[in-house]
Amino acid sequence: MIRSSATQQENYFRLLILAHANRSAGARSVGINLLRALTRINNGIEVIAVLPVGYDYEEIGEIFSAPPIWFDQKGSFLRRLIFDTITLPRKVRSIKPDVILALGNIGLRGHSIPQAILVQDAHHVYPRRHYGRMTLSQHLRYFVQKRQIEHYLKKTSILYCQTKTMLKHTQNTFGIHRHAKILSKGISASVFEGLDNTDAPQEFKPFEERFRLICLTRYNPHKNLEAIVDMFINAREVLQDVVVFITIDAEQHPNAKRLLDKIHRYDLSNHIVNLGPVQQRRIPAYFKNCHALLLPTLLESFSATYLEAMQLDLPILTSNLDFAHETCGPAALYFDPWSTQSILEAVVEIRKNTDLRNRLTIAGRDRLKTVYTKSWDQIARSVASDLRELAHGRKE
Repeated sequence: MIRSSATQQENYFRLLILAHANRSAGARSVGINLLRALTRINNGIEVIAVLPVGYDYEEIGEIFSAPPIWFDQKGSFLRRLIFDTITLPRKVRSIKPDVILALGNIGLRGHSIPQAILVQDAHHVYPRRHYGRMTLSQHLRYFVQKRQIEHYLKKTSILYCQTKTMLKHTQNTFGIHRHAKILSKGISASVFEGLDNTDAPQEFKPFEERFRLICLTRYNPHKNLEAIVDMFINAREVLQDVVVFITIDAEQHPNAKRLLDKIHRYDLSNHIVNLGPVQQRRIPAYFKNCHALLLPTLLESFSATYLEAMQLDLPILTSNLDFAHETCGPAALYFDPWSTQSILEAVVEIRKNTDLRNRLTIAGRDRLKTVYTKSWDQIARSVASDLRELAHGRKE
């Protein structure tokens, strides 16, 4: 690979970004938005990206000066393990990057290249109580990955996390107390693109007179969507005028189909409506036509859904857990996610209390103005500065 004229610039460095594990909604948002921003603010960075096949990365695959390295996992954890430990290290030896940024918890082994790792899967730092109804294979995968993270972090130059809460848990779990920084998260540009059309989606038409909640998430066990179904089973009469829109696909997890079947079996399809996966640019239309966001999650590193709700003036109902408090602060009404009664009480309270909804909306606006002020370009500049120091330190 021939270096461009940027090699003559004092601040040039070659950056390898590992984003092939960034496939879930939140991780994908970080990967795509950060990669786009790094190309916009590029002032001497040559980016080589390792990307997953599918998951919307193809649209950004051609924005880099060097062709991406594509990885197709095809659902096999063993395939990923072979790629990480054998295939990728061989490719990296020919690329010869100055620094590596791993966005998917696990770095690259068998080299002397300075490396920064973003740990953003909270499964590795929270107790199993927070995992939800995972399959045995998922438990095994997280066990192996945790051992891998422990190995990589020992040789990591910079540990990134997205919140102070996640950083604290990561440091306590793995005993890493040096070179730690916050890599924050902005609102995806795709969300702003959707502000031009916020008309009520067609699926909402039958529910115009109902109190509308939305739970925007893929199916993952820790998202705790079963609690929503159980809430309606236990309190159907109390929630007669309430509808919750969910956004899952039956293929996302073995339990996803079971959840949809349970909704049908208990005749709750008029109360829990599955919209299927929602594109980011359609989020404004859905949020602007709902009364509140309902997110009973047991586990998060940093959910951008909270920020999107604040940006779009949607009150938040969510779990009374540390990650939610750091992100939402006074902009949310909290409940115990392990208690359907607690969730029910929060839903009833926000349904009847217009003043509460208004207060939460105002608190969300204030929080965006005072806490979450960075754009993706600003985040990218900060990360680029950190990595440039690593790269130049190695060259010297």
